[in-house]
Amino acid sequence: MRQVLVALLMLAPLVFVPTATATEGRSDSDIICCTASDLELFMLGSADSGTMSPFEGRLADEPESAIIANAVTSEEVVATWRLQDLYAGTLPDSTWSISLPVLLENAGGAQVNFSVEVAIGSNVYVGELPAPSTFVGQGESTISFDIPIEESNVGDGWDLEIVLLARSVVFSVPEIGSQLSVLWGADDAKASISGEMSAVEIRLLDVEIEGADAYIGIVLSSPFGTDLLAFSEDFALRLDGTVVSGDPVETQSA
Repeated sequence: MRQVLVALLMLAPLVFVPTATATEGRSDSDIICCTASDLELFMLGSADSGTMSPFEGRLADEPESAIIANAVTSEEVVATWRLQDLYAGTLPDSTWSISLPVLLENAGGAQVNFSVEVAIGSNVYVGELPAPSTFVGQGESTISFDIPIEESNVGDGWDLEIVLLARSVVFSVPEIGSQLSVLWGADDAKASISGEMSAVEIRLLDVEIEGADAYIGIVLSSPFGTDLLAFSEDFALRLDGTVVSGDPVETQSA
């Protein structure tokens, strides 16, 4: 669910003096940020209802996993992750990349063919490992591949969905209990997808004047909710390059 944080800032008149020119013609709420930028999202949660977050602080001590214990000869879903409530804007033409830690046990190796579907609203983009397959050795390793993204418009409230698919998995010199595990969601298993997207919206409300004080309302909206404040290392408001001191009055709405 999209979360909205409202910060009310009181500024001394010497720091900010609103004028008729500054506020004339402005609506009750102007969007002042943010366009698409590079973002790395870490996979979290279970294989059938996973989520994503840009904050490493959300990673757990123990990883989630999807285990492939038998040879795969036809396409099957390994895991799905979703990020809900994106913001309207333009998705630039770019290349996204996905990185997946894997663990191969009780086999000399495995030939794997994975693909990933990136769905943004009704737009679906596909990336895959080089054909016909990629060799994975015994133990821990990481597989990575790219997803070409075409420029397109993103509607307000659209979801981002990542679906990992196994097209084929063939074990080499298998033993009893041979299996390939895809890992994510932990400090030592940081599966992630990186790309350019817009995931934060900032609105500037009309300035309110009470005597010698000026109040500025800033609405910060994000699919990441209060994590945006809890896990961000630094938040600052600058006016003409000068950091505004003091703590804002914060409220939250769903």
